[in-house]
Amino acid sequence: HHVSRSVTQQSAVIDALTGALAVHKSNEKLFRILLIDMMENLIEHKQAFSDDMLLSAWRFVQDKHDNPLESKLWRAIETTVNAVMASDDALDWCWFNTFMLPSKLWLQDMNRNINIPQQQQQQQTEAKNENDANVNANDADADEDNEDDDKVDGGGGADAGDTKEGQSCCLYYKLLQMMMVVAQQKELVQLEQTMASIANTDRNTWNKLLEWRLSHDIKFDLRQDRVPDGLRSEY
Repeated sequence: HHVSRSVTQQSAVIDALTGALAVHKSNEKLFRILLIDMMENLIEHKQAFSDDMLLSAWRFVQDKHDNPLESKLWRAIETTVNAVMASDDALDWCWFNTFMLPSKLWLQDMNRNINIPQQQQQQQTEAKNENDANVNANDADADEDNEDDDKVDGGGGADAGDTKEGQSCCLYYKLLQMMMVVAQQKELVQLEQTMASIANTDRNTWNKLLEWRLSHDIKFDLRQDRVPDGLRSEY
């Protein structure tokens, strides 16, 4: 409930700011450019910022780009976040946990058409849902014998679509993806360091390991049901 209320308040602030800029047409474009540039600079240098500033800049980017993930602001965010995750610097992590991670930016819906006002978009969505309902009703009347099957297929398709859309539209999943990539890179680096340490500590054993080859004369039975304590089928 607290998150929902906070998102609503921030949306109201951004809407009010956008409305105020509409009154000053001569300075609107300059203000948008300056705010986006400032946020890029603040994030790249890991400086403090207000979440309202970031979300306002992101709204301006959405108004300007069909795909905000190709904007300079997103590249600054992605590059800086990746650098922090790969770093062991306590100050960098403090900045990330204080300003970047709690941001409502990660809750932004990437599938929403920001060029359409929210009220107009809602009306279009309601009209589309009503039209879809009428089409489904007509299909049911035309084929009463398959009515139950149509309902099951329709419901299953809608649920699957909603789940897929929910997972793909939120920037939160982009953050998780970045975290997984950095974690995998760290694991590879740690493995390389461990192997290098073994090689430098006991060179003879390391050379024997490198020269070891499996004899092709040895035959192995790899079926699990024939191996002691192996897996057994339940059927």
